[in-house]
Amino acid sequence: MRELEGKHGVTWRTVRKALDSSWPEPRKKPPSRATGLDRYKPVR
Repeated sequence: MRELEGKHGVTWRTVRKALDSSWPEPRKKPPSRATGLDRYKPVR
């Protein structure tokens, strides 16, 4: 497990999840961030 941690740059929990599951977990979508133009968008 330590070799996998170092090789892939992940924590032991991630390695344990990968070894326990035959299918990877679906990726979570990150929340959208505000842009610099948001303050110039018209307010309705």
